[in-house]
Amino acid sequence: MVAEILRAIKEAAGGNQRPEAVIVAVPGFLDENRETLLQVTHLPELVGVPLRADLESQIGVPVRLETDANAAAVAEARLGSGQNAQRLLYVSLGTGVGASLCIDGHPVRVSHHAIGHVAQIPLGGDLARDKTERQLSARGIVRRARAAGLRGVVSPQDVYARARVGVRGSLGPEARRARKAWRETGEILGRLIFILGTLFRPDAVVIGGGTSAAAPLLLPTAERHIRRHWPTYMGHPPAIHPATHGRWAGALGAAYAAQRAGAL
Repeated sequence: MVAEILRAIKEAAGGNQRPEAVIVAVPGFLDENRETLLQVTHLPELVGVPLRADLESQIGVPVRLETDANAAAVAEARLGSGQNAQRLLYVSLGTGVGASLCIDGHPVRVSHHAIGHVAQIPLGGDLARDKTERQLSARGIVRRARAAGLRGVVSPQDVYARARVGVRGSLGPEARRARKAWRETGEILGRLIFILGTLFRPDAVVIGGGTSAAAPLLLPTAERHIRRHWPTYMGHPPAIHPATHGRWAGALGAAYAAQRAGAL
């Protein structure tokens, strides 16, 4: 993994050129000094590896680590869908689930440089079965689509493709099943945003990650759930937007911070 990261850095820098600074956005929780990963669900081999020191010794320039959710949130807060929000909640849906809160373009660090382990929040009565990541990750969406009767789907992109309107503008049986799966996913996403929204009071919410391409099928149901349950004394619920920069938001946020010291 370290060798692959080094290869990617050299390729991005243009071969033999040396970058002035490097920020690596990683999917997990960091130690206090951002030297190593304390926890990462999908790349457990990186846990405990002195990643920052290993990279600095081989590149010869300053390296910082950042959570991918924080980096993506900075990109959307500074250069994307959240530019008009003082308090921006960013939720990433992809292989896993992550979240970040940015205030005035800077990420809030509550626990291990994140706002907490959002993936572990239970969104139903069963504390194991209803955890956020199990319900809203790529696997959870595929599982929901198969339960709705779709065969042969292996990714959220497959489920999204099956939800398309037919050539005559009508929905076939497969499209109706796919849209049912997305509505159910939107309802679950609405529960998560409601919980995080009442805790952190964002001005806006941005949905990013690999699954955000399905925002047109997800967000209307999520918004209806939030409007239905939002406490009146808290004013209007936050607006929800798809990420401007999609799956590249983390890389863009890291690059932005590398150019402007202190953004992360």
